[in-house]
Amino acid sequence: MNALAQSQAPQDVKDALSTLGAAIKLARIRRGIRAQDMAARCSVSLPTYRKVERGDPTVVSGVLASALWVLGMEKRLASLLASDPVGEELEARKRPKRVAGNSKIEGLDL
Repeated sequence: MNALAQSQAPQDVKDALSTLGAAIKLARIRRGIRAQDMAARCSVSLPTYRKVERGDPTVVSGVLASALWVLGMEKRLASLLASDPVGEELEARKRPKRVAGNSKIEGLDL
């Protein structure tokens, strides 16, 4: 993502990435892992890893996932969309209200 694309990222996205980066940094510090070691374990340069901690929207999602993996938190990625109440509501609205049925009842054995 170039500088223009970065500046056009929605503010909510920038805020979320900033919060995520701060949480990753805190988790790293709590575990006593140096930033240089995190970068090496994520297979990226130190400047790129620093972008993760700053919440830079130009960082590739794979680097974020690698950082979470190093911290033992990668399973949280899968749980992000485990519950999707908005999507489920939209899907429910698209379902037909009634099921088309056969007006003749054949072979009914009462």
